[in-house]
Amino acid sequence: MKAELEAVKATAEKDALTGLKNRGSFDKEIDHVVYNQNKVDAVLIMLNIDHFKRVNDSFGHLVGDRVIRYVSALLTQVMGPEHHVSRYGGEEFAILLTNQSIDTASQLANKVRIAMSNSKLQRKDSGETIGKVTVSAGITVLKTDDNIDSFIDRADKALYEAKETGRNKVVLSE
Repeated sequence: MKAELEAVKATAEKDALTGLKNRGSFDKEIDHVVYNQNKVDAVLIMLNIDHFKRVNDSFGHLVGDRVIRYVSALLTQVMGPEHHVSRYGGEEFAILLTNQSIDTASQLANKVRIAMSNSKLQRKDSGETIGKVTVSAGITVLKTDDNIDSFIDRADKALYEAKETGRNKVVLSE
């Protein structure tokens, strides 16, 4: 019964499409990190697939889902199991890194960005190319006076700066 309960709990924390942690799991983890009595160094990466609506509109939602799964697999591979990688919503992902520097987070995010930019995605059924799919990311470090909203908001603003200044880039928040 204990094993069954653990299996149900694990399923409840996973995003059905990607297998990543879901938004509820992220919310619990960020709460734990921000309000932990023993403050740890933490970095938040908010990452978004650029022009995702164009993928859905041009190729359909099934192809869009495959692109989301591809980005998810890439994030899992690059970030590794020690970091909390989650689907934040739609085509947006949140990655919480603890005991890592913002430079390390930037290197990891850029590794994902470069790998996506170099990927040659195509439809399985026809072999038709989807075209270049890129990602943008915003990164910030947890400050001592942060609450959850201020921490997420800073990373989100950095993400939108990356998008507004050309996409396919990583922006660090001050």
